[in-house]
Amino acid sequence: MHLAAVIRMFSPDEDLSAIKPKRPYRGKGSKWMRDALDVLRAANEPKTAVELARAIAALHGLTDRQAYKSICCSLHLTLDDLSGVVRVSDSPTW
Repeated sequence: MHLAAVIRMFSPDEDLSAIKPKRPYRGKGSKWMRDALDVLRAANEPKTAVELARAIAALHGLTDRQAYKSICCSLHLTLDDLSGVVRVSDSPTW
């Protein structure tokens, strides 16, 4: 609404309906977080970030070591932001 008013100030004859709206940017967040939460819900015991990474890699059929490290590091950082998550060690081990 405000943007349209400013455009009209500088160009009163401008066809505002011809300007397509831009979709707002949404950050991806952790792309593995949803899978991690699903694994944790199904688990009978607490899991480490490494164990979660193994389970998520198995879900997606990923066998590449680099993909596994990516999942593990992503979870390790993201899980720190959640309340109720307990850190056992300072960094993931391979």
